Amino acid sequence: MKVLNFGSMNLDYVYTVDHFLTKGETQAATGRTTYTGGKGLNQSVALARAGVFVYHAGNVGAGGEVLLRELAESNVDTTYVRRQDDLPTGHTVIQIDREGDNCILVFGGANRSVTKEQVDETLEAFGEGDFLLLQNEINGLQDIMAAAANRGMRIFFNPSPMDESIFALPLETVDTFVVNEVEAAALTGADPEEPAAEAEQILHSLLEAYPDSTFVLTLGEEGAWYADRETRVFQPAYREVAVDTTGAGDTFLGYYVAGLLRGDTPAEALDLASRAAAICINRPGAAPSIPVLKEVEAFQ
Repeated sequence: MKVLNFGSMNLDYVYTVDHFLTKGETQAATGRTTYTGGKGLNQSVALARAGVFVYHAGNVGAGGEVLLRELAESNVDTTYVRRQDDLPTGHTVIQIDREGDNCILVFGGANRSVTKEQVDETLEAFGEGDFLLLQNEINGLQDIMAAAANRGMRIFFNPSPMDESIFALPLETVDTFVVNEVEAAALTGADPEEPAAEAEQILHSLLEAYPDSTFVLTLGEEGAWYADRETRVFQPAYREVAVDTTGAGDTFLGYYVAGLLRGDTPAEALDLASRAAAICINRPGAAPSIPVLKEVEAFQ
């Protein structure tokens, strides 16, 4: 069984601020650091540090050598990464406030230059039962999903950043959605102005809308849920003081999938993922904050 992550790679420009900027406001940052990141890269690194051999596919632009180095040093296979030196590398501008919460602006750059030819060429090497991870920071998702479904691959989709383009995708091909409350509400057409629903209600609505899929619903410090048509599993969060929450969701997803691949039940995989995310938020940066499996297994 092979694992492919067709995803983004970004340089993260992280600014430490007193509070998130509001319209018309100017504020002096108290610090700036550059990290490797991108939802795709983070999830590949998390999988690799959890002991999974993972292939990463996507595009990196000018100045992106550090991203390729991060993947290589984490033992991620980059055979299917293409260099696009005539394009800028994708990047983010991230604000981190005093509580460690983040606010992220994404510029796609080379991440948005995926071609159908690239998709077909990459997926030729994968087939029935192989795992595919996807996020919404690259283009070409419709082609990737359709080709992966035709090959019998299991698609794990994190629809972030959530926007209207999601609904043009063949979502019926998704094996597992990994979503937070905002993404779950959007997928079910819930009114964002309405009070937040209980997790059980959210999961019921998701399964009504996508009955052939399974769901992992992440609720931050409140924990996470797994749901399919027959099962509900709740995992409390391991509460830690957050230094930087950037990359925590990607770490969670990577370790969750890694747990499934090693034969864990959904409950065991949720626990493993929650431990990894708790360690991640105690460290600055995205990819650099992701723990290795030995740390996660020792975490209490």
